[in-house]
Amino acid sequence: MESSPEAALNLLPGYDRVAVEYTRRFCDEMDTKAFDRKGLDWPVEKATDVDPILKLVCGPGQITSSMHYQGVESCGIDLSGAKVRQVQKVKPHIMGKILTRTDACGSLSAYFIS
Repeated sequence: MESSPEAALNLLPGYDRVAVEYTRRFCDEMDTKAFDRKGLDWPVEKATDVDPILKLVCGPGQITSSMHYQGVESCGIDLSGAKVRQVQKVKPHIMGKILTRTDACGSLSAYFIS
């Protein structure tokens, strides 16, 4: 498989197409994964009184929302604007501002947990 920015952008329509189902299946997966939540303890402890934690390739926001519930400010970035918009629909009570940047290289969407 080719590894380049162009190759990643070629995958984007597929990610956008499955955004609703992917979010339905995975947005709350951390609720049932005690071991994975435990793995977030270290960055959560280190994040006290610092800038927000940035989650790259955030998808439906399962990790950023888990950090939010632990009291940590966080934000996420994903190439799939559709996935980021799904986070806003499913978890509007914690969503802050959504930013989308589109240029010659494609789109980048980000959200901020408030």
